[in-house]
Order: sequence, then structure tokens, then C-alpha cells
Amino acid sequence: MVLDLVSGVKSAAELCRQHQLNPQLVARWKTECLESAPLIFEQEHLHNQERIDESERLVGRLTMQQEAIKAVAGQWPTYGYRRITRQLRRQGWLVNHKLVERITSASDQHSLTITEFVSNLMGQYTAYGSLLPAQVGG
Repeated sequence: MVLDLVSGVKSAAELCRQHQLNPQLVARWKTECLESAPLIFEQEHLHNQERIDESERLVGRLTMQQEAIKAVAGQWPTYGYRRITRQLRRQGWLVNHKLVERITSASDQHSLTITEFVSNLMGQYTAYGSLLPAQVGG
């Protein structure tokens, strides 16, 4: 109602007749609205700025976590997401195993599975085929 008055859609007399209000009350509401309008927008701006700052902190933290996950995965290529999660927690990172799994499976530096590791290892020992080095005596 006060917005109709301030914007000029309706006059004060029309609003008073329509809602059966005293003209002095409508005038007081109008002045209070005009006085408090800048404060409302300032509070909204501060609230938006706080939300933006919080979002930037969150993005920064997630970026740092992602870099730490990639570093551990690169340092220990045979580690799966569970061991990477434990290693990161030992280093002081507060990470969720689901985040580690998502990042390691999506990145180019994903960790080797046990099957890949064994097949790479066995590829070095072609003379003995299916035997591992410990079985050969080496």
C-alpha cells in the first residue's frame, strides 16, 4: 500500500478511502518508509556481500583441497581414494571420502587400481608370465 503511494500509482486520498484509514497515518507511514528505505538497501547489500565473501572462502577451500588431493594421488599413484583420504587426514586436511573419490576419478592423475598395478608389474617380468617377483625369487 505504501509502495503504491510512494510510486505514485495511487494518491493518499484514494488509499485512505479504499482502506478506511486516517490521512495522517498514511502520511506517517510514507515518511517512515522513505526514511528507512536506504537502510533496507544497505542491509541487503551487506547481507549480499557476506554471502559473496562466504562463497569465495568456500571456493578457495575447495580449490586447496583439490590441489592437495591431486598432490597425494600423484605422490602415491597406487593409493585408492580411501588411502588418499586417510593420508590427507594425517596431513591435517578435513576431507570427505566422497570428495576424494570424485576428484581422483575425474582427474587425469587418478590412482592406479590394484589390477592395473599388478599388470604393470607383471609386464616387467615377461619371462615368467603369471608369476610375481616374490615367487620367482627376485
